[in-house]
Amino acid sequence: PDEPAALLATTRELIEREESATLEFKASFRYNLHTDKRDDALELAVMKSVAGFMNARRGGTLLIGVLDGPRGLQAEKVRGLAEDVALCGSRGLDGFENTLMTMLGGSLGKVAASAVDISFEAFEDRQICRIDAPPADAPVYVDWKDHQLFFVRTGNSTRQFAIGEAIEYIRIRFK
Repeated sequence: PDEPAALLATTRELIEREESATLEFKASFRYNLHTDKRDDALELAVMKSVAGFMNARRGGTLLIGVLDGPRGLQAEKVRGLAEDVALCGSRGLDGFENTLMTMLGGSLGKVAASAVDISFEAFEDRQICRIDAPPADAPVYVDWKDHQLFFVRTGNSTRQFAIGEAIEYIRIRFK
């Protein structure tokens, strides 16, 4: 359990786990389930999670298209990417991946984005996206709407650090 989720488990095994220091679930990348519209707050949540894993000591895995819920309910947890894919144009999963990588590169920087591994897996008739984010060698910031933000995965959540906290964390973590 203390190793990065990506090194120990298949995507199917990860879905059956609960969120942890190295595993996060997101129901959607940009499609708001409640409003049936694109929601940039959800896009920020994905950027935040990836940056948080990269700033943590172990990295981690983000699964998009998977609901957070009880262990072992794989069929009930996988909702898929259909609405997200539709919001990314007419090129299917290729368009989704291109949109996601473009957003990661613009928000986290191209160097950080190039370290991330994106893959897809089908569960019955639904696709999910797996993002494996290794620990970074230098701080990864989220540039979002004229703000530079710093996040770290701590326990089973991703936390934003204030400027002083970020400076101290960076001093210790990135020696």
